[in-house]
Amino acid sequence: MIYCYGLRVKYDAKLESGKPFYKIGRGFHDFSFHHGGAVWKTPAEVRDHLLKNGIEGRGIYDVLADWETDTVQIDDEPYRRLLKSAQVVRLPSDAEEEV
Repeated sequence: MIYCYGLRVKYDAKLESGKPFYKIGRGFHDFSFHHGGAVWKTPAEVRDHLLKNGIEGRGIYDVLADWETDTVQIDDEPYRRLLKSAQVVRLPSDAEEEV
Protein backbone atom coordinates (compact mmCIF):
# COMPACT_ATOMS: atom_id res chain seq x y z
CA MET A 1 0.00 0.00 0.00
CA ILE A 2 1.23 3.47 -0.89
CA TYR A 3 -0.35 6.92 -0.57
CA CYS A 4 -1.40 10.01 -2.48
CA TYR A 5 -3.33 13.18 -1.83
CA GLY A 6 -6.27 14.67 -3.63
CA LEU A 7 -8.85 17.40 -3.45
CA ARG A 8 -11.20 15.92 -0.87
CA VAL A 9 -14.42 17.04 -2.60
CA LYS A 10 -13.36 15.47 -5.91
CA TYR A 11 -11.79 12.28 -4.57
CA ASP A 12 -14.59 11.58 -2.07
CA ALA A 13 -17.24 12.03 -4.80
CA LYS A 14 -15.42 9.54 -7.03
CA LEU A 15 -15.01 7.05 -4.18
CA GLU A 16 -18.67 7.36 -3.17
CA SER A 17 -19.83 6.69 -6.75
CA GLY A 18 -19.22 2.99 -6.17
CA LYS A 19 -17.09 2.71 -9.30
CA PRO A 20 -13.35 2.01 -9.08
CA PHE A 21 -11.25 5.18 -9.18
CA TYR A 22 -7.67 5.11 -10.46
CA LYS A 23 -4.58 7.28 -10.09
CA ILE A 24 -3.02 7.50 -13.55
CA GLY A 25 0.22 5.69 -14.26
CA ARG A 26 3.06 6.57 -16.60
CA GLY A 27 2.28 6.60 -20.30
CA PHE A 28 0.28 8.36 -22.96
CA HIS A 29 -3.12 9.67 -21.89
CA ASP A 30 -5.25 11.98 -24.03
CA PHE A 31 -2.47 12.14 -26.64
CA SER A 32 0.20 13.47 -24.29
CA PHE A 33 2.80 11.79 -22.10
CA HIS A 34 2.04 11.62 -18.38
CA HIS A 35 4.88 10.90 -15.93
CA GLY A 36 2.53 9.04 -13.57
CA GLY A 37 0.69 10.18 -10.47
CA ALA A 38 2.69 11.36 -7.46
CA VAL A 39 2.79 8.86 -4.59
CA TRP A 40 4.55 8.53 -1.22
CA LYS A 41 5.54 5.57 0.94
CA THR A 42 3.69 6.70 4.10
CA PRO A 43 0.77 8.98 5.00
CA ALA A 44 3.20 11.02 7.15
CA GLU A 45 5.35 11.77 4.09
CA VAL A 46 2.27 13.01 2.20
CA ARG A 47 1.23 15.20 5.13
CA ASP A 48 4.74 16.65 5.42
CA HIS A 49 4.77 17.47 1.69
CA LEU A 50 1.39 19.21 1.92
CA LEU A 51 2.37 21.24 4.97
CA LYS A 52 5.80 22.17 3.59
CA ASN A 53 4.22 23.42 0.35
CA GLY A 54 1.22 25.15 1.94
CA ILE A 55 -1.27 22.89 0.17
CA GLU A 56 -4.65 22.87 1.94
CA GLY A 57 -8.04 21.18 1.52
CA ARG A 58 -6.57 17.84 0.51
CA GLY A 59 -7.15 14.39 1.89
CA ILE A 60 -4.69 11.52 2.03
CA TYR A 61 -5.71 8.30 0.30
CA ASP A 62 -4.45 4.74 -0.11
CA VAL A 63 -3.25 3.60 -3.52
CA LEU A 64 -3.35 -0.14 -4.19
CA ALA A 65 0.18 -0.48 -5.53
CA ASP A 66 3.62 -1.61 -4.41
CA TRP A 67 6.31 0.97 -3.60
CA GLU A 68 9.19 -1.11 -5.00
CA THR A 69 7.67 -2.53 -8.19
CA ASP A 70 4.97 -0.03 -9.21
CA THR A 71 6.78 3.30 -8.81
CA VAL A 72 9.81 5.13 -10.17
CA GLN A 73 11.88 8.00 -8.81
CA ILE A 74 12.39 11.01 -11.08
CA ASP A 75 15.38 13.25 -10.33
CA ASP A 76 14.63 16.31 -8.17
CA GLU A 77 11.12 15.18 -7.18
CA PRO A 78 10.35 14.56 -3.47
CA TYR A 79 7.94 11.71 -4.33
CA ARG A 80 7.77 8.77 -6.70
CA ARG A 81 5.59 8.33 -9.81
CA LEU A 82 3.25 5.46 -10.60
CA LEU A 83 4.37 3.22 -13.46
CA LYS A 84 0.87 1.84 -13.99
CA SER A 85 -2.58 3.09 -13.06
CA ALA A 86 -3.64 1.97 -9.58
CA GLN A 87 -6.89 2.06 -7.65
CA VAL A 88 -7.40 4.76 -5.04
CA VAL A 89 -9.25 3.81 -1.86
CA ARG A 90 -10.17 5.61 1.33
CA LEU A 91 -7.94 5.26 4.37
CA PRO A 92 -9.60 3.42 7.28
CA SER A 93 -11.63 5.93 9.33
CA ASP A 94 -9.27 5.71 12.29
CA ALA A 95 -6.33 6.69 10.05
CA GLU A 96 -8.13 9.23 7.82
CA GLU A 97 -6.26 12.46 7.52
CA GLU A 98 -6.91 15.88 6.04
CA VAL A 99 -4.60 18.81 5.54
